[in-house]
Amino acid sequence: MVFLKGFLRKKKTNIFIVILSALLTSLFLINSFYNNYKTLYDGFMNEHSDFILFSQEDYTDQLTKEQSVESFIRALDFEIIDYNIDYNIEESSDTLESIYDNLKISSNTILAFPDSYCKVKLKKNEIVLAMPNFELNKDAIKKHINQNINFKHNTKKINLSIKDIIEAKATPYTCVSEQDYNEFLKEETNNIYSLNIKTYYDANELEMKWDTSDYNGSVKIIHNTYLKENDTNDYRYYTELIDDLKLINIISSIIIFFVLIFAIKDLINEEEKDILMLKELGFKSSIINLITFEKIILLDIIITFISIAVSIIISSILNNLCNISLKIVTYELFIFIFIILIIELIFIVIRNKKI
Repeated sequence: MVFLKGFLRKKKTNIFIVILSALLTSLFLINSFYNNYKTLYDGFMNEHSDFILFSQEDYTDQLTKEQSVESFIRALDFEIIDYNIDYNIEESSDTLESIYDNLKISSNTILAFPDSYCKVKLKKNEIVLAMPNFELNKDAIKKHINQNINFKHNTKKINLSIKDIIEAKATPYTCVSEQDYNEFLKEETNNIYSLNIKTYYDANELEMKWDTSDYNGSVKIIHNTYLKENDTNDYRYYTELIDDLKLINIISSIIIFFVLIFAIKDLINEEEKDILMLKELGFKSSIINLITFEKIILLDIIITFISIAVSIIISSILNNLCNISLKIVTYELFIFIFIILIIELIFIVIRNKKI
C-alpha cells in the first residue's frame, strides 16, 4: 500500500493520468460514433433488403431455432400462364406484360403471400402486386388496376383481379386473400420462406451459413437490396463516414497503444531505484513483478474510470442534443483493455529481469 501511495503522489504519474485519460476518452468517443453509424447503416440496409430462402426440404424447425430470424412466412409459388391485357387502356411504354415480367424472381416464378404481408385486406380472388421500382412508372402502372391475370398454382389454373399495385422493398411479390392463401398453401409443394432477419449483418452471416456444403445444395438464398436514387446518397454517406471513422479509430488505437507503452516504460524507469532496493532487501522477482504490476494496474483503473466517466457524460449530452445513440461500454472496449493488460504484464516481467 505504501508503494502504491508513493507512486500516485509522483508528478509524472499524474501527468500520465491526465494525458492518457484524454486520449482514451477520445478513443472511446470515436469508437462509439463508429458503432453508432454502423448500427444506422445496418438498419438502413436491412430496411431495403429482402431475404428469401428456397429449399428442397421443410426447414421450418431450423428457422424457428435460428436466433437471428425474428419471424418468417412461407410463400406460394405462382406461375403466370397468360395475360388478360386491356389494350383499350391508353398506350404507354409499360404494358401489363412487362410489369408481370418484372414480378418474376426466377424463370416464371412469382411469390405470393397472405394479404397481411402487404398490410391490406383482400377479398377472395383479389391480388396485390408489389414491385421495387414502382415509383419510377407509377402513373402507367396504376392504369392496370382492376384487370385480371391468370395464374397456375401446381396444376390448377386460377383467375385473380388486380386490386392494387404497390412498392416492394427489394424483391417483387404478390399478396392474395387470407382465404386463398390458406387454400393454396395446403397444395404447395415447394418450400419457399421470406425471413425477417434482426440485422443486415445477421442476414449476411446467415446467407454464408446456409450457402455452405453442409446443406448439399438443397438451399438457395436470394438476399436482395434495392436502393432508390435518393437512397444511394444515404448509402454513400454512411459508407464513407464509416470508413473514415474506422480509419480514425485504428490510428487512434495505435497512437494510444504506443503512448501507453512509452508511459509504462518511463514509469518503470522511474521505479528502477525502488526495484533495486527491493532486490537488495531480498524480495523475490515474482513479488517485485507483482508490486510493479499492481502500480500499473492501479494506473490503468484510474485512467479507465476517468475516461469512461467523462465519455459517458459527453455521450449523454450529445445523445440529447443530436438525437443519436452513442454507447461507450462495448465488448471492443473490454478486448482493448484486456490486450493492453497482457502486453503490460509481459513488458514488466521482461523489463524487471534487465534491472
